[in-house]
Amino acid sequence: MPDVSEAEIINAELVEDLTVMPATVTPTAPSYALTRHTLLGPGEPPPLTDEASQFTEIGFKVPKDVKRRANEGGARNTHVNRKSSRARFNRG
Repeated sequence: MPDVSEAEIINAELVEDLTVMPATVTPTAPSYALTRHTLLGPGEPPPLTDEASQFTEIGFKVPKDVKRRANEGGARNTHVNRKSSRARFNRG
């Protein structure tokens, strides 16, 4: 516990006029633009919110056959796997 006799005395007054008070600068932490789709490589820093997006139109498109399979609920082997898994579960 510090010795009370060595306490520093500060001379100050209360100021209610905010225009008289000096502006304080508080450093802000960087804001990152992370989503559930953010992929980072080893040593790669996350993108900041003030950086321009690196996505292009090609990043949002999938081939027609992939789109068709997604709409159908998956590829043929996915249906086979699900059917056999359900059958094993029902047999208990």
